[in-house]
Amino acid sequence: MKIKIISALLSSLIIVFSLLAAKANMPSRNNNIYIVKTNGQSYKYIFGKIQYNSDVNLIHMVKTPFGLVWNPIPKMYPALDGTFSLNRYPIEPFSLYLSPLSAHVLSINHARKIISLPLKHSGINGKLYVYLEQLFSEKNWVIYSDSLRLPGAPQPFISELNIVNLLKPKIIRVTYYHSTGGDSFSIAISNHFLYYEQLIPNAYGIYKKVTRAYNFDSMKTIKLRVLPNDLKWIAM
Repeated sequence: MKIKIISALLSSLIIVFSLLAAKANMPSRNNNIYIVKTNGQSYKYIFGKIQYNSDVNLIHMVKTPFGLVWNPIPKMYPALDGTFSLNRYPIEPFSLYLSPLSAHVLSINHARKIISLPLKHSGINGKLYVYLEQLFSEKNWVIYSDSLRLPGAPQPFISELNIVNLLKPKIIRVTYYHSTGGDSFSIAISNHFLYYEQLIPNAYGIYKKVTRAYNFDSMKTIKLRVLPNDLKWIAM
């Protein structure tokens, strides 16, 4: 009789611990926690937070009226192991996918592919690899930045600012820029305009801040002298 009671208690404890473990692995919708399944691995991503894991740093997300736009981690060489390496580079391109906003476990098997970035850029004899860096949104548009890098180089060769229309996916390059930190290049998004400021040197090496605005409706860029007062600038 005692053996049956002990056995029942052990079975109950096993069930309790299994439920607790399952709950611990479930994403919390209140905390904007997502589980991204990619390349046979599962990664925890906290939306709106700095990701301190070098592998998770390769994941990006943005919320749009059409759903959550995100990217899985592409296959890399050498393989990802949770450590940072300047010599690691992608062997398949970064791609953007669309999932419902209610989805908190993300997999390409249950998402719609929007577009793939180029694997390489033609510069420097095609040795520059394209890395997705940041994602933003404005209505049916996704704005993303990428960096063109040589394996082993500590800094990007150059960076790009691009847009994609979710209704008619196609990569449109807005501008190139040098990602040097600080306020050398900043963007702001407001009322269907993509504003960007960059420091450009003149013939004498003196830098001057130039501001332009890309109109999502006309798909044209204009140079500005007067800006709206309520713009929230994001340093790139």
